[in-house]
Amino acid sequence: GVLLPSIELAAVDSRTVSATLHTKPTLAVGRYAGEFSVRLCNDIACASPVPGSPVPLPYDLTVTPAPLTAVPQASTSFTVHRGGALGATVAVQVGGSTTAWTATPSAAWIRATPGSGSGPGPFNIGLDTPALAEGHYESEVVVRSGDGQTVRVPVSLDVLPTQFQLTSGVPSFNAINGAPIAAQPLSFALDNGVPTAWSASTTAAWLLATPTTGTTPSIISLQPDPARGPLASGSHQADLVLASNGVPNRNVTTQLALAPATLSTPTPTLTLGGPK
Repeated sequence: GVLLPSIELAAVDSRTVSATLHTKPTLAVGRYAGEFSVRLCNDIACASPVPGSPVPLPYDLTVTPAPLTAVPQASTSFTVHRGGALGATVAVQVGGSTTAWTATPSAAWIRATPGSGSGPGPFNIGLDTPALAEGHYESEVVVRSGDGQTVRVPVSLDVLPTQFQLTSGVPSFNAINGAPIAAQPLSFALDNGVPTAWSASTTAAWLLATPTTGTTPSIISLQPDPARGPLASGSHQADLVLASNGVPNRNVTTQLALAPATLSTPTPTLTLGGPK
């Protein structure tokens, strides 16, 4: 049967009664038509039925599929630096439909894993970004269920320029002119996280950089040598220039403060007194 035997009755007025019927929860999608009988009585034991009772009443109902849903569990707007990869994925929860479904990306740079399922369940959205040029991208993942429903999950991506990124403080030096000056490290990488060849130079002969080539991430040792100037006592500055193919140069300014050397002599000590 279509209807459950339980019926909820409520008096509207002295001549009207409302009845609430319940359908079986296991009904499949489709249209159902039929009739049910209502028996009206003058007494509780229904020993005296109302003339014309029972009364047949028709019903006509349609069971539609539950609405298909596809809800991302986090934002599907992504940002990456050119050449970089996105390791994180975003889960999307499929619900509503109890039939099989598919998740199909509308762009080659989007991945949907797994690409299909049945009933409620998740899939993950990931992106293939290393080959993409700088710019803004928009597309979607189309979720289709076996009962013909469709939901679209929008995806957007901003690919930003790649730049050098310092991962340590910038060295600065204070020293006595003519005295040895200890080297200090400078750490750096590219903000896309991709190991990349680089070269380095300085804008002044007195600032030494070692090494001058390598692969990111790296550490350069900076060391002033005032004798290569030669430099007078006072304040000086020079730039370390980092370069890599396709990446804007990064100038890192280093400060050097040289204090003049001073000549000092020991103060003579005089001891007064003698043996007692």
